[in-house]
Amino acid sequence: MITLAEMLKGYDSINPLTTEEKQSVYYVLCATYLKGYGYYIETEETIDLMARGNKATVYLANNKEKFINLL
Repeated sequence: MITLAEMLKGYDSINPLTTEEKQSVYYVLCATYLKGYGYYIETEETIDLMARGNKATVYLANNKEKFINLL
């Protein structure tokens, strides 16, 4: 999460983000992870990928405030 915050600060220093853009980071991350569920079919080759995606989604859900307040 520190890396993400630093990336956003760097971007913001060159092209300032609006409040809405800053708050949308959480939702973009959620959408990205959820998109993976529609793209990958659960097979033996993707089971680890799906398990990591599940953990990441749970982490995002449990830490929403941390992501919304990154900047």
